[in-house]
Amino acid sequence: MASNASFFSGWGRESFFPTYIAACLLTTLFLYRLLRRHAPGHEKKPDSAAREDFSSRVRSKLEESLPFLRKTGIPLVMAALVLTIPVLVYRNYSAVDRSGQYFAETLLKREFLSLDNHALFIPGMSWFNFHYHNDVMRLRDDVVAMNAWDFMADHPAGIFTRRRYPSLSLPGPDHNFSSREETFAYIQELFDRNASTRPILIEQNIMFFDQYPMADRFLPHRNLLVKYEKSGVPREDGQSGSRGLAEFKSFLEADISQPEIQQKKNIDWINKVAYFIPSFAEHYRDRGMYAEEREALELQFNFLGQNSPENYLKWVENLILDGRLDEAKAKWREMAEGFSGSSPFHLAEGLIARAEGRPDAALHSFEKAMAGAPENYRPAIETAVLLLERGDRKQAVALARRALGQAKSLREVYFIRKNIDLH
Repeated sequence: MASNASFFSGWGRESFFPTYIAACLLTTLFLYRLLRRHAPGHEKKPDSAAREDFSSRVRSKLEESLPFLRKTGIPLVMAALVLTIPVLVYRNYSAVDRSGQYFAETLLKREFLSLDNHALFIPGMSWFNFHYHNDVMRLRDDVVAMNAWDFMADHPAGIFTRRRYPSLSLPGPDHNFSSREETFAYIQELFDRNASTRPILIEQNIMFFDQYPMADRFLPHRNLLVKYEKSGVPREDGQSGSRGLAEFKSFLEADISQPEIQQKKNIDWINKVAYFIPSFAEHYRDRGMYAEEREALELQFNFLGQNSPENYLKWVENLILDGRLDEAKAKWREMAEGFSGSSPFHLAEGLIARAEGRPDAALHSFEKAMAGAPENYRPAIETAVLLLERGDRKQAVALARRALGQAKSLREVYFIRKNIDLH
């Protein structure tokens, strides 16, 4: 920790590794010298004459040419170097003391321990923590991990190699990764090839499922984990979604009870939590698990304080999809208190009007939402659906193509294609 604070404080979380390596090397050197000194038959031998002669020549040159350095400079430099280390340790210690994140019984460590035996695990936000626990602490040597972010790299072909993943059945080298859809096809083949030999688990990851919409294949499993099923049909009793979120909440409660979680040095903890909870909500929406989605949305609102107009829109739409129109209208009126006039407000208004059978009012609201956020694909596609119902296919297709150009992920592209046939 002292060398970490002295020399590697600017490296962030990676600062632990040079410290760890340096400590191992120094320990090895110490043990070597110790064992060598006490080895049978070992005798301390004088230096060779050549070495003594070289040292004496160097000393004489220094004495002749730099008398001040010899008498005064070297002691001053040595003193400055010796004093610099405790000063840097004092100044940087709080910045590099990561013991609460590496060694404590953290939320993520409990997640890793709950992984199925011999699983293929796709970590997202926890990739660093997982590899730390595996590379340094050897926590789950039976698990094979492929980082979720590697699937979003510009050139993933160089990452997914048989040398790197010898125990997996990888698709052939003829795959083209020139587009997200090509990569998506690779992922689906990879999972199908390995699903019969090992469990495939992904932690809740809203970004991954936005880019690669596979929620129909990944079922809630336990805590943060969702499990791949080729058929997409649950093998359990249908309550795994509720149990998973309840287990995750118990993890949160256990962590919050630790005093160090409230300290600034653990800001990464709340950042991960603020990513996982919306991921729960999005996955439940895609699975049509509306009660569970509301439970996750409630955590976003009340625990994280994420009461944005976009999240209000998700809550209104959730209630409409679940057949709770009166509750949706009440939530929309609550939304009006802080976000009246925003694009999500008008979009929610239009969804309610359409659910009530008022297409003209819905169309007017969607047009206002489109004017308020012209870069957003959603008002355009909702307007296109209403126009198509009215028989105005030409304008509907034009709006759908516009929405397709605004889509930022495969999830949005598939949503547009599902609602409008562009051919």
